[in-house]
Amino acid sequence: MPRRRLRKAEKMQNSFAHDLGNDIEAEVLHNLVHDDLNQDDQLTHYCDAAAEADAAADIRESYESRDAEFVDELEHAWDSIATVAHQRAFEVVAESCVTVISDGDEWADEGHYDVDAVDNAKHEAREWLQTHTDIAERVGALEVLA
Repeated sequence: MPRRRLRKAEKMQNSFAHDLGNDIEAEVLHNLVHDDLNQDDQLTHYCDAAAEADAAADIRESYESRDAEFVDELEHAWDSIATVAHQRAFEVVAESCVTVISDGDEWADEGHYDVDAVDNAKHEAREWLQTHTDIAERVGALEVLA
């Protein structure tokens, strides 16, 4: 049975997919980024954890006053986890770029995508990785640029 997710967690993950996916113009890369962000297990867990911390703060606050003990700590936990989720979302984009660069020609050969569409996606993927070298390095994606 699939586990129940808080709506806020789903919204957070969908927002990453929408926002970061829409930053990509090449259709092949755009679609892959969007799908990968929506399906990444790590990102799912981080979004869930952030939403749970936020819900816990809301519950604690509803039982106590605004000055309730631990509310600030729970809100800090939400902020910290949300920051990690945001970083993971960028890592997913980097990994998607590597996939397009590594597998794109095969997709075109198999007829899944037009050669020009794949070439555009590979070009944009390389540009994205070159612009975000810190993230690319963190996930071991710089090798595809060599």
